[in-house]
Amino acid sequence: MLEPAVGAGGAWRRQATGVMSTARTSRRPTARTMRDRSASDVPACVIQARDGEIGHVDDFLLDDRSWTIRWLVVDTGKWLPGKHVLVAPDWVEDVASTERAVRVGLTRAQIESAPEYDRRLPVDREYEQRLFAHYGRPGYWDRAA
Repeated sequence: MLEPAVGAGGAWRRQATGVMSTARTSRRPTARTMRDRSASDVPACVIQARDGEIGHVDDFLLDDRSWTIRWLVVDTGKWLPGKHVLVAPDWVEDVASTERAVRVGLTRAQIESAPEYDRRLPVDREYEQRLFAHYGRPGYWDRAA
């Protein structure tokens, strides 16, 4: 079931049920691995930063135009209780299905100081620009131009 994120912003949230779309999520083979998994399996995946565990996949945000996963919503769990952050599929370096782990090219310090994701607020371009600037990464909108 898809629900629009609160407010405008071009992102949709997918509840962790059913089967994920077969739409291409990234140019990386690891994104294909994520795409082919049941959406109910992925939230059980642990997210590993370069220097340790940061939480687990809690949800997805989909782009309503291309039907691709734009963001993984990460619940930082016991490490940073109550905090949720967004991680782009392009930042996924590896999916270890036997370990049920998704490894991202970020550090725990980067995640800890990242702009927090609030489900009640829209994921608009301003928020995305702050997020990409925080991680020192080019925005996906720059690459599409």
